[in-house]
Amino acid sequence: MDSFELHLRTRIRFGVGELGRLGEEAAPLGRRALLVTGRSFAARGGLTDRARELLKGAGVAVSVFDRVQPNPHTETADEGAAWVRREGCDLVVALGGGSVMDAAKGIAVAALGEASAWDYCRGSERWQELYPIRRGLPLIAVPTLAGTGSEANGTAVLTRWSTREKTVMSGPALFPRVALADPSLTVSVPAGTTADGAVDILIHLLEGYLTGSDTADVQDRITEGLVAVVLEHGPRAYRDGRDLRSRTELSWASTLALSGVPSLGRGGTFPLHSLEHALSGHFDVSHGRGLAALFPTYARRFRQVRPARLALLGRRVLGVTGDDEAVARETVERLAGWMADLGEPPGLASLGLDPGSFPSLAEEVIRLNGHGQDHLPGLPSLDRQGVRDLYQAAYAAG
Repeated sequence: MDSFELHLRTRIRFGVGELGRLGEEAAPLGRRALLVTGRSFAARGGLTDRARELLKGAGVAVSVFDRVQPNPHTETADEGAAWVRREGCDLVVALGGGSVMDAAKGIAVAALGEASAWDYCRGSERWQELYPIRRGLPLIAVPTLAGTGSEANGTAVLTRWSTREKTVMSGPALFPRVALADPSLTVSVPAGTTADGAVDILIHLLEGYLTGSDTADVQDRITEGLVAVVLEHGPRAYRDGRDLRSRTELSWASTLALSGVPSLGRGGTFPLHSLEHALSGHFDVSHGRGLAALFPTYARRFRQVRPARLALLGRRVLGVTGDDEAVARETVERLAGWMADLGEPPGLASLGLDPGSFPSLAEEVIRLNGHGQDHLPGLPSLDRQGVRDLYQAAYAAG
């Protein structure tokens, strides 16, 4: 196990009913809050009104910014930042899924007026100058979907819509001060969106596990346990959205999956996320759907370079038996089948993508995620041709 430092900057209050603590948590952090939500879900379910009343009841004035779209735009974050400055807000509250929480992070940073949201994103002209992000308004995160885990980390994924470049910003300032993770807020999430979130949680866990070192047994066992929870409770929540037990298990797995804890001392990279970001950035497809479409093709190539690691997962979590090659092969097919059963089938063709864009997308993937090298870090290491080939193979898969 490698050396590591653990500093959990976000105080997490988890459980049914925790939304009710919003006012008492907000009052010490600010006098006027920008309440950031999506365009319809929170308002339709009455959550926006409830959050507003909880804040007002604690003496916190509220301005509602309900313009966040899926695959949130840096332009939207800049609009929200201008709203903060105009209204004199000193606190940001995110009420929504990963898109809302990530947009709120961009707003909290850009609101200081030192740079645009895009400037803080990896790949911009100024991002190295501004990285890591250390200044931003205090943020409270209230997730309404189990998926990204953005409520417990210092990263946001945003798209500059003018160029369709989807990338990340990160730093200590992006950690929410408080996360109120109330699983009851997720029970009305539609089945398809539930599936997208479950796939995202699973891939978060698998990427670090598969590409990291094999000398961190504690983290491996934590990851394997979380994978087992997602595999069990994802389908239950998909079939019955009001299954509060499964909603609760998925919500906590989501928070933990990208909190950093499962990968401490093990490292690992996220090549599959990098490959998908280019797709959802340019074609605005669902992130979870894009991950599921790419996963079987990527995993079959990964199997060729590190079958023992896949086999370890298959034996411990899925109970698959046999030699490494056979277990690794069966593990990939079972995981792909699990995604398909959630309405997330393999292959890119059904997403309406233009395969003629794959060469330019490959260039973008390397530029934004190659860390100055000529390939995408991970296993297998993919250069531009390798990225193009993988996209093309995934397109041919369906």
